[in-house]
Amino acid sequence: MEEAFLYRLGRMVQALGDTPLFLMDRGLDRVSRMKRLQEWGIGFLIRLRQNRQVATEAGKVFLLEERHPQGPMQRQGVRLFGPRGLTGGVMLHRARGSRSPGVMGA
Repeated sequence: MEEAFLYRLGRMVQALGDTPLFLMDRGLDRVSRMKRLQEWGIGFLIRLRQNRQVATEAGKVFLLEERHPQGPMQRQGVRLFGPRGLTGGVMLHRARGSRSPGVMGA
């Protein structure tokens, strides 16, 4: 139901000639949802759970909380692991003053 709503809302915004961008909290941190948003051409910014498994463009795999506990972090391109596979490329970053990294994709 959530994905059907996001799809319809995203398509309505696209029909107006704009690019949709959904902002979501870590409760909606699902790789399957991110993959669908990417397939639909809908942008998103999601605060990630600390136990999210991440793969860098260089192929290194790590848990987010181990690699970026709360220190400074550079933006970097990554792919996220989920039970049903990987997302396409997304950008991992942390806002200034934030303790939780987020991911941005389109």
